[in-house]
Amino acid sequence: MPQPSSTSTFEQARRLHESGDLTEAERLYIDILRGDRLHFDALHMLGMLYYQRGALDRALACLRAALQIDAVHADAQSDAGLVLLAMGRPEEALAHYHASHAIAPDDPHALNGSGVALLRLDRTFEALESFERALTVSPGDVDALGNRGNLLLKLNRPHEAIASYDAGLKLCPSTRACSPIGRLPCIGSTDRTKPSSPCIAPSQPSRISPRLASWRA
Repeated sequence: MPQPSSTSTFEQARRLHESGDLTEAERLYIDILRGDRLHFDALHMLGMLYYQRGALDRALACLRAALQIDAVHADAQSDAGLVLLAMGRPEEALAHYHASHAIAPDDPHALNGSGVALLRLDRTFEALESFERALTVSPGDVDALGNRGNLLLKLNRPHEAIASYDAGLKLCPSTRACSPIGRLPCIGSTDRTKPSSPCIAPSQPSRISPRLASWRA
């Protein structure tokens, strides 16, 4: 009986991954890599699967292995940044986002990720510029709207922050990125002795998988 090709196995794994069957998808990605350890897509997607599970060290190892095969792949660079953000390593994340920008300057997910990294590095105005660029490219990016709202609160610009949150909530009422819970006390505060700060943490870029547009926020 003929064995399925790595291409058909990968497509099966991708479908399982998309449907949420991470265990079976992982098994198939690993089977592919046993036969071809340089299979870029399997490494890339296995890295994102581990990211979904919270196995961040494994995720980063897979993505770095994929980037050794193809360093000029914008999504893989951006996804490495995403994992490094989750690991609390914003400076390294920013380096990967910069690499992604060099390949695909208008990718809104990488621009939003850059903004989060810059914000965590206290590079506030650069972060705002990055969120604004993401929204220029993709005005409906709910994560970028929420992150811009957080940052505008930090800059003590509450009315602009509310407008950004409300724009996100109109697009996706259930999103936590633009949740009004927790932000109103900051907006109504009269205590000017302390620096203003976001009431909700910067939202992570929400893309789960590269190259699968249906998985993007």
